[in-house]
Amino acid sequence: MTTAIVITLWLLALAGRSLLLQRLAARHAWLRTRGAGWWTEELRRRACVCSVPNDLQPYPQPREFRIRVWRVAGVPVWWRGCFVSLPVHCDATVAELEAQHFDHLFSGPFRLQPAGKGSVRPALVN
Repeated sequence: MTTAIVITLWLLALAGRSLLLQRLAARHAWLRTRGAGWWTEELRRRACVCSVPNDLQPYPQPREFRIRVWRVAGVPVWWRGCFVSLPVHCDATVAELEAQHFDHLFSGPFRLQPAGKGSVRPALVN
């Protein structure tokens, strides 16, 4: 009886975590998917003007967030995130920014293309 309760609680916790991860992923726009079959990895992004915990700036800054979501049979099981602060002049147009504009600021796994494959750093100021 106790084992059945423990297993049921464990399965409920896994289901709750999957629902929370699905909500997190849904707030970010899809960029790409790697893998096929049961195991896939998604790269997603969100650009906004916001503050982060323990921020040194007294006011919100433009930032781009990217997350990698690992899925098994379509169910999210894990995620990792990264963000970069964008130049202040982007705050008015942060919603229209393309993912490629600041791709060079992210570390390897969060990039759209590997660093060595012709990635050119675009000018930050026109």
